[in-house]
Order: sequence, then C-alpha cells, then structure tokens
Amino acid sequence: MTPKEKIGVGIFAFVLTNLSIVLTLYFAGHFGSKSSNEPPPLSEDELAAIDANHAAIAAKYAPEEYKLQPSRLTHVHSLSEAMYICAEKLQNTKPGVAKSFEFDYVASKYNEDTDIYHVFADLEIASRAGKGYEQSDVNCDVDAADRKIINFKVSAK
Repeated sequence: MTPKEKIGVGIFAFVLTNLSIVLTLYFAGHFGSKSSNEPPPLSEDELAAIDANHAAIAAKYAPEEYKLQPSRLTHVHSLSEAMYICAEKLQNTKPGVAKSFEFDYVASKYNEDTDIYHVFADLEIASRAGKGYEQSDVNCDVDAADRKIINFKVSAK
C-alpha cells in the first residue's frame, strides 16, 4: 500500500467514525431544540387527576386479590421499617450526648394479632469523662397501622 493510500484510508476511517457518532447523537435527539421533543411538565392538579383516574381504573378492573386495602397502604410493612422509626426516637433521646445502640434482631418481632412491631435494642450512653457508659435496654412498640410509637421504654441494666 502506498503512502497516499494509507493517508486516504486513515481519513476515510476518521470521517466514518465521526459521522456515525454525529448521526447517533442526532437520532437520539441531542441536536435541535428540546422544547419540541419534550412535553411541558405537568402541574400538581394534572398529576392528581391522573392519579385519581388510575385509581378509578384499578378499582374497576383489578381482581379482588390484587387490590390493596386502603387501611394497609400506609402500614409499616417490615420489621426493618419499625426499627428505623425506633432509631429516630433513640437518636433524639438525650441530644448532645454520645450514644450507640444495637438492635436485637432475634428478640424483635411482629405480632399479627395486635398489628404491632416489638423492637428491642441495647443502648449505651456515654457518662462523664472516665466513668464509662450507662447500659440500658430499650423496648419500642410501633403500631403498624399509623406508623407511630405507642410504647417507648428505656430501662437500666
């Protein structure tokens, strides 16, 4: 191959590569005004109307076994969610004091009869310098229906 042919092949490869990149970007919609390609954002009222329409369609056509009970939509659905709720309460107890806690995953449980999560944790709160830590047991009960703590008790070990 002569030097002129090598230069010609190099230029052809360069042009072909750049042309494929430009065409890919063009057909992906990266060139031109985006306002013509995208609809304007929906208002809160329009979004609420769409949600209500979807809920009405689901209520009309969804089989009974797939419908969620309205009272269960805001329920705590797992023990870990209940632990997050209790962790927030633990972090707000004695603000400004160093503390650490660890959940007892074995003892914590959900009671189906009462629809309550019973969460247990070990809490250590820093005492004055050189005095060590206060160790406590924490009992936190979370109502699954309204996501509220109904019993929060910290007792010294």
